[in-house]
Amino acid sequence: MRILSLVLFTATACTGSIGNGNGTGDDDPPVPPSTDVQIRVRDANTPVVGATVIFQNLDESLIAEVQTDATGTATAEMPAGGNLTVIRTFPLTLPVEESRKTEIYTYLSVEAGDRLELGDAVDELATPAAINVMVPDNGNNANYTIKTPCGTGQGTGPLIPLTVRGCSSQLTVYVTDQDNSSFVKTMPYSNLVDVSTEALRGKLSSQILATNVTPGSQVIAEKRLVMGNFALFSSGEKRVDQTAQNVDLPTLTGIEELQLTRVVDPTNHAHMVAERKAYAQGTTSVDGSIGIIPSIETPNYSPTGLSWVEAGTGGAASVTLATLTITRDLGDGVPPGPNDVYIRSIVAPHTGATLRMPLLPGTGAQYNPGATDQIAGSLGIAQFTGDYAAARPVVFTAPSLFEVAPLGGRVVMSYTGNTPPGL
Repeated sequence: MRILSLVLFTATACTGSIGNGNGTGDDDPPVPPSTDVQIRVRDANTPVVGATVIFQNLDESLIAEVQTDATGTATAEMPAGGNLTVIRTFPLTLPVEESRKTEIYTYLSVEAGDRLELGDAVDELATPAAINVMVPDNGNNANYTIKTPCGTGQGTGPLIPLTVRGCSSQLTVYVTDQDNSSFVKTMPYSNLVDVSTEALRGKLSSQILATNVTPGSQVIAEKRLVMGNFALFSSGEKRVDQTAQNVDLPTLTGIEELQLTRVVDPTNHAHMVAERKAYAQGTTSVDGSIGIIPSIETPNYSPTGLSWVEAGTGGAASVTLATLTITRDLGDGVPPGPNDVYIRSIVAPHTGATLRMPLLPGTGAQYNPGATDQIAGSLGIAQFTGDYAAARPVVFTAPSLFEVAPLGGRVVMSYTGNTPPGL
């Protein structure tokens, strides 16, 4: 109240202004909205330098082609929005056929002011480093498993060696002993991470069960405990449509849970739901009727685009996502080499049962499929809490869209293929 009284007195005693609420005086114009689009490409804590980024208008004409800078960032003015594509290439390794293929990521219908992120949770190309984690010494030579975002290890305490790659300056360490007692701790990264004074907490006996199950449907549930994109624990998949399943959960606090529920109806149509919320210890109940959306049938992949049939009823999708493996046809029976197979991932607002294959200019032109090239992959449509605008900045920061479900929200997806489309 004293502060409020002083402000009011100042406002009445002075002839000037106390400001317009945006940190400037009344005479200063408001800060205009951003008209550029920016993407940052990073693997874990490592910026990806020199990746090609193509900015296009909505009619696919070229705005700019630039390389990511020392921070992994590329920016261009796009006041009317448009499309953005990132091209990532990787060094050949031995055996050559196991080398990571070139990856092309395209965002359709970006908007002015977008700040996008792309990259892997672990920097697989970083130089390996050896560290040691000092765990509690309980005097009985207990076996421990250590899990971090950048490497894992196991062994007998009190000192567990780990090989890690591309760790951040703050290292989250999840420690589990042979009795499934555990703790999680975030510490400064160093050659010796000492968590020996932390208390191991015993496992929690619990259950996962399903409600509102349509007769003849299968419900498969998985409960993950996470910190951001770092998965500490998974219950594994449990079929729960017929009976509750027992599961032992860690007794942790201050983390989140990601509940994944796959429902297969009597006609063999499937959809998956991911819900993220604060971790609540105890019984997990999944709803077998939640978030149903139409299923995808008879997908058709062509060099110019994708089409499919949406079957069944349910809520409207807001996101379309495809991950395609394209193999060049070299003719005359010539087998493709390691540079003749590449991955194209496309995310777009869901506007119907079609998705165009954007035509890339400049450096990207070599990744426009030819008429006889082979195209295979997976395709999904999804509801995302916050719609396409919320999904767009994070869609390519995890192996699947489910893993970036927002806190307090959900992702519902139906898809083709054995795995959901994503990284």
